[in-house]
Amino acid sequence: MPFNRNDMMKLTKAEKEMIAKLQSGKLSMIAEVLKEFRTGGSIVLLPYLFDIISSGNYSLLEEEILNLVSDIKEKGAAEIIADSLQKNNYKNKTAAIIATCWQSRLDFSPHLLLFTEYFFSDDYQVSIEAFTVIEESLHQTTVAQRNACLKLLEDKRPQVTEMLKPLYQELFKLVKNSLGFTIDN
Repeated sequence: MPFNRNDMMKLTKAEKEMIAKLQSGKLSMIAEVLKEFRTGGSIVLLPYLFDIISSGNYSLLEEEILNLVSDIKEKGAAEIIADSLQKNNYKNKTAAIIATCWQSRLDFSPHLLLFTEYFFSDDYQVSIEAFTVIEESLHQTTVAQRNACLKLLEDKRPQVTEMLKPLYQELFKLVKNSLGFTIDN
């Protein structure tokens, strides 16, 4: 279940203070939270970190945030990251955010269709990053998830551009061949 930002009652005092600093608009306070996050921050801060990237107002901190995200190993982070990708438009930062998904080595298999949708982006780099997440996730997916992915790929075949065609064919083959390996048969 995605993190509900409105459920502030469950947050610790320290988390509430960090969120207030992230929302302060002050570069020094945000940088302070990033430093604290590196040594023991809670994943409940992730949506607020993604808000900073989405705002486009803190380009100096965006790379630091992306590095933090790619280093996260806590299982629940995958859900928050996928939820943020669904809810926000990151424009030219989308490829970098999707890259953090495969770099983190978190399990994004429940979100296979989200990354399949991103594969059909107008941005070739986004497509490559989504391809990588799909490739890394396939071994953890169920047959049903892989079949749904294959169906989506088939349904969107008419949208494939000439530039994307070789990558699409490789992804289609990869997903189709993965159906020979099943974890729930």
